[in-house]
Amino acid sequence: MRGMAAVWKATAIGIACIAGIPASAAAQAKAGVVTTLQGTATVARSTAAQPTPLRFRDDVFVHDHIVTGGSAIVRILLGGRAVVTVRERSALTIHETPTTSTIEIGSGKIALAVARDRMKPGESVQIKTPNAMAGVRGTVVIADVAAPAGGAVTTRFTLLTGIVDVARLDAATGQATGQLVTLRPLQTIAVTGGLPPGAVRALGSHEAQSIADDYKVVLPPPPPPANAQVTEQQIELAVQHSAALTEAEPDAEDGTRAIGDRTASGGDTAAGEAGSDLPRAGSLGATVGAGYGSVGAGGTVTVGGGTLGAGASVAAGGGGITVGAGVGGSATVGGGSGTGSGGGGGLLGGIVPKILR
Repeated sequence: MRGMAAVWKATAIGIACIAGIPASAAAQAKAGVVTTLQGTATVARSTAAQPTPLRFRDDVFVHDHIVTGGSAIVRILLGGRAVVTVRERSALTIHETPTTSTIEIGSGKIALAVARDRMKPGESVQIKTPNAMAGVRGTVVIADVAAPAGGAVTTRFTLLTGIVDVARLDAATGQATGQLVTLRPLQTIAVTGGLPPGAVRALGSHEAQSIADDYKVVLPPPPPPANAQVTEQQIELAVQHSAALTEAEPDAEDGTRAIGDRTASGGDTAAGEAGSDLPRAGSLGATVGAGYGSVGAGGTVTVGGGTLGAGASVAAGGGGITVGAGVGGSATVGGGSGTGSGGGGGLLGGIVPKILR
C-alpha cells in the first residue's frame, strides 16, 4: 500500500508539472489565499531559489515566508476560519499541524481575526513571535513586534474582542513557558526580551479605535476617466429604460398614464420615492429616478440620488457606483463612499470581513 501511495503522489506531482504548476507547490499544503494586496510584498518558499512577488489572489502555502514592503498591506484568508492582515515592513510564516495553525511573525505588525464557530473541535490558532506566544480563542488580536538592532525584542498584544492567553517563549525549546496571562477585550500587554509578560493595561475607546484603524483597508479611488465612462454608461441605460416605459399607449385621453399608485402627465414618468414602481412597469431590474430624481419622456434624465442596477447608484453631484470587490467588501467608483474588503463601521469595520461574520 505504501508503494502504491508513493506512485499516486509521484503521478499527481507529474501531472501538476505538465500543467505548469511547480512540483514544490503541488506537494505543499495550501494554507490560504491573498484577498487584498496594496503596495509590494514577496513570498519565499523553501524549494525556491529566490523570493517572488506576491500577487492578489495568489495561493499561500504552509511554510511560506511573506515579507511586506513600505506602505504595503496584505490580507490573507486562512481556510475560511481566520483572516490575517499584515502591515508594512513585516515578516511572517504560516505553519500548520492537523490541529494547530501558527502565525509566526518575526517583525512588524499583524491583525488576526478568528471565527471560533468555524473551527472544528480540538483546533487552535496561535501567534508566535521571537519572545512570546498567544493562544487565540475566537478573537480579533493585534500583534506588534519591534526588534531594534542590538536591543531586546518587544512584543505587544492588543485584544479587541475575545480572549487571548499570553506567555513568554522559551528560546531554547520554542515553546510557551511560565505563567499564562489572560487578556480580555480592550486590553494590551507587552513582553520584553526574555522577561515575563508585563502588566495588563486597559484601553480607552479612542485608543482602541486608533489602533484598529491602522488595519482597515480602504480601496483607492479610480481615475476620473473611469468615473465618467461608467456614469455615462449608466445614464445611457437609464434613458433606454425610460424610453421603453413611455412606448405604451396613453391610458386616458389627456395623455396621462398611471404607473403604480402615481401618475404623470405632459410626457413625464413619475416613480415612487424609492423607485419601487418602475420594476412593476417592465424595468429590467434597474431602478431609475429614485429618491428625488425624475425621468423625462423627452430623453432628458436627471438623477438625483437614485439607484440604478443591482446594488449600484448614480447620483448627480457626489453619488457613486458601488460594486462588489474582494472578499466581503466593496469598492467605490464615482465619488461615493466605500470601505474596501470587509468594510463597515465601528471598531472592527475593515478588520473582520463579512465572510467571518
